[in-house]
Amino acid sequence: MPSWRARQDRFVLLGLCFACLVLALVSLSLGSGGSVLSLLDSAEQIQSLVIEVRLPRVLGCLLAGALLGLGGLLAQSLFRNPLADPYLLGTASGASLAVTLVYAAGLGALPWPWLAQVGTVFAAFCGACLALAFSLLLRQTRTALANDAHAYLLLAGIVVALVLGALSDLLTHLRPELLRYRLAFALGQTSLIDWGAVWQMFVGLLLLIVLARLHAHVLDALILGQYTAA
Repeated sequence: MPSWRARQDRFVLLGLCFACLVLALVSLSLGSGGSVLSLLDSAEQIQSLVIEVRLPRVLGCLLAGALLGLGGLLAQSLFRNPLADPYLLGTASGASLAVTLVYAAGLGALPWPWLAQVGTVFAAFCGACLALAFSLLLRQTRTALANDAHAYLLLAGIVVALVLGALSDLLTHLRPELLRYRLAFALGQTSLIDWGAVWQMFVGLLLLIVLARLHAHVLDALILGQYTAA
């Protein structure tokens, strides 16, 4: 029988899910979109605007938040640190530098927007992987089973993040026109989210949830310490 704390956590989770659902429904009629809806006379136009434009953007934001939350949970479990996030591990800085380099090479001037979007995402993924690899290489100066090995990895990630962030700042200083691309990537935008992007994020979230469940026992062991996991 679940304990009182487990039941309380379950009620809190259900309450947060319900609040997200209510806010998502309310957001469909708020902002500038509400003014647009009031100007449309045809029910078909209103339905098209809500279903084809606003609804995928709302769902995309929810899925993006779920992916970020799951990524943060996995990082905190893996490194046994409640402060672990992509910025501490250097992956965010690596992705930002890769995107800046891609646009500096002229990807933003391509006549096919979809190719520029795919290239940007792929470059960000490769940059994040390389940054994490650099952090792991710096961590190799210590033994893998040291009691504070996860702390060394976080420190290595901070160093990598600072170096890559400085390179991005230098490139932006030399090419000021790259600033808007860098800010657009860092802050994010919903203008490019359609139903295709929603389905891609949904499938990615499902795959990550399945993988996390399959390796849950390993993550639980890592929380207790690397000696226990080994």
